[in-house]
Amino acid sequence: MKIALAVWQERISPVFDASRSLRVVQLTAEGKEERREEISLDVAYPSQRVTILMNQRIEVLICGAVSAPLTEMISAAKIKVISFVAGEAEAVLAAFLCGELPSEAYTQPGFCGRRRRCRGGRNCQ
Repeated sequence: MKIALAVWQERISPVFDASRSLRVVQLTAEGKEERREEISLDVAYPSQRVTILMNQRIEVLICGAVSAPLTEMISAAKIKVISFVAGEAEAVLAAFLCGELPSEAYTQPGFCGRRRRCRGGRNCQ
């Protein structure tokens, strides 16, 4: 399995649409890390991001916020998107490998669930 994390300064990039770097991690069948590489996302169009993910044979993308149109394009390419993630990239990767992602511990501030946002400091119920 190949997973990709949108990374900026060793943290999950806050907005995938503007991310400039992907950390691609190849896993063995047992879920152990086999190898990793950094891939540039310095492209002009959102569709080029999807092409990069497809060419790399990414199965799971872990990222921060991502626009709805880009999410739809990625999902149409049969790539699972785990979005609105925040935190240190290595900690997020470890949580994913342990089956603990998505998790409140690694959720972007202000995000309360699919297509809902907390507003004005109120807690979502």
